[in-house]
Amino acid sequence: MTTLCHSWLFQDGAPVGLMEKVTVALIRDLYESSHAVAGKPSRQDMNGTSHPQSNPHHLQRAQTFPFGRSSLTDFLGSYDGEPIGLIKIHQIVCWKNSLLIKIGRVFPEANEIREAFIEIFVAVTDQASPHSVASDAMQSNMQRLVVSGKGQDGLHGHKLWKGGYNIVLDSIKASVANSTNVERQVVCPQCLAHEFARSASTWSWDSVRAASDPFVRCIRGHKVDRNMICGTVPVTVKSEDGSKMGNVHKKQVKDLLPSIVVVGLWDDEFKVIRQVGSGFVASRKHGLIVTAGHTLFSMDPGRDFGKPLFGMKGVRAVIGLIPCNRENDNAAVFRYFAEIVEKDIHNMDACILKITAKLENDVADAALIGEQPEKLIHNFQDESLPCMKITSRYELEQSVRIIGFNQGGEGMLEKGKHVNRSADVVQGYICKQFIPSDDHSSSSGDSSSSEGVFAPREEIVINNCPTIDGHSGGPCVNDEGKVIGILSRADPVDRGRCYLVPSSEIRMLINKTKKRGNIRY
Repeated sequence: MTTLCHSWLFQDGAPVGLMEKVTVALIRDLYESSHAVAGKPSRQDMNGTSHPQSNPHHLQRAQTFPFGRSSLTDFLGSYDGEPIGLIKIHQIVCWKNSLLIKIGRVFPEANEIREAFIEIFVAVTDQASPHSVASDAMQSNMQRLVVSGKGQDGLHGHKLWKGGYNIVLDSIKASVANSTNVERQVVCPQCLAHEFARSASTWSWDSVRAASDPFVRCIRGHKVDRNMICGTVPVTVKSEDGSKMGNVHKKQVKDLLPSIVVVGLWDDEFKVIRQVGSGFVASRKHGLIVTAGHTLFSMDPGRDFGKPLFGMKGVRAVIGLIPCNRENDNAAVFRYFAEIVEKDIHNMDACILKITAKLENDVADAALIGEQPEKLIHNFQDESLPCMKITSRYELEQSVRIIGFNQGGEGMLEKGKHVNRSADVVQGYICKQFIPSDDHSSSSGDSSSSEGVFAPREEIVINNCPTIDGHSGGPCVNDEGKVIGILSRADPVDRGRCYLVPSSEIRMLINKTKKRGNIRY
């Protein structure tokens, strides 16, 4: 999610009654935009045939359709990512000098239609107002009309702009058209996210619109997508046959694969891999791997709960990864051994591994791992391990992808008869932040330990994303390719829902690893 902000700076103060004028015009324009006008077409198909606007009240929630999958795909594909139907006004709250609006609009996504929501705040502010942006650059006689919109930032803020932010800005632009000594500005969204709003950087609207580079930088050095802050359509990538392949802003899975790892529990005595999961490289400098706790620990309730490596002797973690220099090949090779350096099994289904040794040669057949000599690693910089960035920021309705190695069997391969080394991806969206009640969770690791049960402090729930065997520990990433959590478990009732260990919990384990001195700086 992101918050975009545009403002009109009145050098000599805002005109009398500006907020009343803006409010009346905005409510009128939103009402007209949310109701179909009889006889007015909303879109044209590929043949140029006009279709009347559909009633938005029939498209409020995630829906499927009573026809075949191919027909559904064709229907959603015909919209090409564009909104279906009109905007819907969920809430308008007005005050003397400000107003808050919540708008919903339906978009096609992942073979269904779902309503995306945006929130818009409009206010007349002065230098001393707590709601003002860039007030450090204002003089005492100046005022701003601030218009901020919060929504999904993926695909250059497409859902935010198409969800109603453009309607609001156009309405306000018309309301101030006759004002004098006023300048329209764009506020840096990175400044809003990481700095005080009063010190946020701004650009002139005309200068940003005229820029030819797809990115602009503010005076603080933040690099910002120009298309997102302007609401313009970026250049799209086309395949050889001329068909559109999608927006270049979204981080492609193929670019993330070198950081995804397959984690196996290698048995030195019997020369087999006993357990398989997924994970990702969290630190290229120190060789840290994040994976699910239940891949390497016994997590069934009882006396054996929390036993590392399931209490087995002569087993250790082996790591496989996809070499960076391979093209059109998503198959991992086994290359490293690692040891567990941090965990909190009672409170989160995650653990941290540290790579300790390297096989002399990469191994594709898991049965040959034991035949390769190994050597200790002293300098991880020489390994050039690509790592993934972690973010603790996420929002409901946000689209996500889980990447891992399917061990459930597919095609002619039976489950459990082989180790699948080819990565795949499933996608869904965030539907809930799950925090168990105090009656079912413990306040300390010691109390949980005595119970011998798993009691997570916090989890993220993903919908429309069926759990796959072997994906456990695999990273769940946003459109930018940043990790918001790792896959933990499936929902016991709805197999289309799954639970993640949030990155905020994972970050705690990484920090504990550093404090305990497991890493040499």
